[in-house]
This record gives sequence, structure tokens and C-alpha cells, in this order.
Amino acid sequence: MPIRLLDHAIEKYESKISALEKSAPDLSVEKILDTLIARDVIYALAKSKTRGFSISPATLADLDYRLRAQAEFIAQAADLAELRSSFHPTTDAWWWYFEAPIKRHWWDKYDPYWNMLAAILLAISIYILFEISTQLLRGEPDTISSIFATLQTTLTTIAIGALVTKDGREKIDQILRRFNIPIHFQQEGRLILAGLLLVALLAFSHVLPQLSNLQVSYGLSAYEEGRLSTAQDLYKRAIKFNPDNVEARFYLGSLYEDINDLDSALNEYQLVVRSNYPAGHNNLGRLYILNEDYENASYVLQQGLAIVRQGDFIQRFPWIPVIELKYSLSKNLGWVRLEQDSYHEAKSYLEEAISIERFISSQTNGETLLARASAYCLSAQVAKELEEGEEVINQFWEQCLQYADPLNPDEDKWIRIARQLYQPQ
Repeated sequence: MPIRLLDHAIEKYESKISALEKSAPDLSVEKILDTLIARDVIYALAKSKTRGFSISPATLADLDYRLRAQAEFIAQAADLAELRSSFHPTTDAWWWYFEAPIKRHWWDKYDPYWNMLAAILLAISIYILFEISTQLLRGEPDTISSIFATLQTTLTTIAIGALVTKDGREKIDQILRRFNIPIHFQQEGRLILAGLLLVALLAFSHVLPQLSNLQVSYGLSAYEEGRLSTAQDLYKRAIKFNPDNVEARFYLGSLYEDINDLDSALNEYQLVVRSNYPAGHNNLGRLYILNEDYENASYVLQQGLAIVRQGDFIQRFPWIPVIELKYSLSKNLGWVRLEQDSYHEAKSYLEEAISIERFISSQTNGETLLARASAYCLSAQVAKELEEGEEVINQFWEQCLQYADPLNPDEDKWIRIARQLYQPQ
């Protein structure tokens, strides 16, 4: 009995395949179902292992080969996925899982180029991400900088994973299908995502200098309110956001001077002068003078004065008060020459500084933030060395004492000298 069942099943399977072959390529769903069910019967009999049951392997293999030859027509004529939902075949029933070959759209020939371009954009994005993250995490730990770095790293990692990993690509394809984007445009969709990622990172890197300037503004406000520790943190954060923010480095150096951390101030000013920021030359030169490094002080101050006289820096740093800076540079150069015993040259620089001071005072009714006394205090010492007479020397000392600010560390020293040497008439 089992042998007859098998023979009958084989004969029926063969007849159904023959019917398909005659109708190909225009197959009906009914004929397809008849054939698949006929193959199911053979599968069920084989699985039952009924005693005395046998199948000629060559016969079945030949019939299966003929069925597979019709796979493309079957998949095109019937929605096998829909049929599987009705008949629930096992995964071993391969005849229910024929798939129609995907027809390549003529546009797909460009896919290798889109993939290559997407890979290039991803490589650029990874490089930019590395640069930004390194920049934000450099130096002392900072909560806000770490949050920025972690956030952008996480988002970028997710985006790159979606483009590179198999699961990520499948999710992207699902999204593209949801928006009814044809399958032959899916490579282009990935390319667009890679481009958007790059644009986002470029936009973020472009925003960082603006955030840096904002931190400087907050730092100046904190400094004016006497919150030096807060100002210091804000200046450092500004430098993390934009290492080329010369203004942030200059103000940080000035703050270090205020808290008497002269070594740190020196380091910041040395970085500032590389950007031809003449205010940095002035402050660095003054620190060199205090360290009795007069050769470097002379070089830096003359370099700064040359930049100011050329005037090219104004377009880059329009906020620098040019006249006041020229006064400070001339005054400090006079100081250097005094310490180097070049008294005539010192006198020339100090006369220029006093001339600028008088001009500024006339324009502001004497209300100025200049260290007005410094030029007069130094001129008194130069006049003494040049033996210009007690009247001239005393006049300079008198003006030195008149304008001196004891809160200015340089002028406080000269006040003591003036009180020792000044002889009122």
C-alpha cells in the first residue's frame, strides 16, 4: 500500500510539473498550488517513514530539478509570501520559497560609485569627529566640553553604524521603503545620509568658534564681577572650543598675572604672539622685563610696536585700542632701554609715550585707564642718568606721584623710589 501511495504521489507530481512546463511562462496560481501541494504530499510520505516506503532518488531529483527550472515563472505569477501565510509550510519545504530575481534598474550600474563616495564621506566624517573630540577633551576635564564630545560621538557612531553594519543598512532600507523610495535608489539614500552626517559635523565644527567667543564674553563679565575662578574656567573652555581664539588666551594670560601665576601667563602670551596679536607682545615683553630677560623683552616689544605702526592687525582684531597699546609698547621699550643703560634711546621711547598719554588725557578730560604714571616715573630715572638737572628730574617725579596708582605693582615700586628721590622745591 505505501508503495502505491508513493507511486501515485510521484505520478501526480510529475503530471503537475508537466502542466506547468506547458503553460510557462504564463502560469496560473491554481496550477502552481497544485504542483506545490503535490510536492508536499511526497515530503509528508517521506517524513512518515512508513514501513516498506521507498523513493527512487534519481526520479525525485529529476522532478525537483524540473520544478526549480520553473522557479522564476512561479515567483512572478504567484505571491508566494501570501500563499505561505495560508498554508504555513515548514522552512524545509524549499518549493514554497522561490523568489523572483530582482531586475537591475539601469541606474543601479552607478551603485559602486555611490558606495565609494559614501565611504569617502564617512572617512572624512570620522576624521572630523576625531579632531573635534580630541580638541574638546584636551587638557583638564570640563563637564560641558565632555558632554559635547560624548553627545556628538554617540550620534556619529550611531549614524556610521547604520551605514556600515548589516543591521544598520537593513534599518535604513526599511526607512527608505516606508517613504516609498524605489529600491534602486537605496544606495543613493545611504549616500545622502553619509552626506548629511558630514554636513552636520562640519556645521558643528563651524559653530564651535562662535561658542568659544560666547565663553570669552561670559568670562569677561565674570572677571569684571571679581569671579576670577569662574572667568578662568570660561576662558579655558573657550580655548577648548577654539584653540586659535587668541583673545581667550590673552585674557587668560592677564588673569594669570592677576593671581601672580606668572609662568602660566608667560606660556599663554607666548602662544598669543604667534598670531601677531600686539597686545600679547606688550604683556609678554613686560613679563620678560620683570624676569630681567631684556634681550627677549626688547625683541618682542619692538615686534609688537612694528605691528601696531603697520596697522594691518586692526582688520583682524578691531577691538584692540590702538593708541593705548602704542603708549604701553613705547613705555615698556623705554623701560627696557633704561635697564640696558641705553638712556638716549630710552628717552626717545618715553617721550613718545608721554606724548600719547597727553593726547589721550586731552581727549578724555584726564579720565583714562592708562598707567599714566609709568612713563613719568621711568623718565625721571632716565633724566637722572642723563644728568638733565634737578628741575627736570623733580618735575617727572612730581607727575609720577600725581598719577601713580598704588594698586599697579609697577607703579607701587616707583612710588617708593619717587618718595625717596623726589625733592620738592
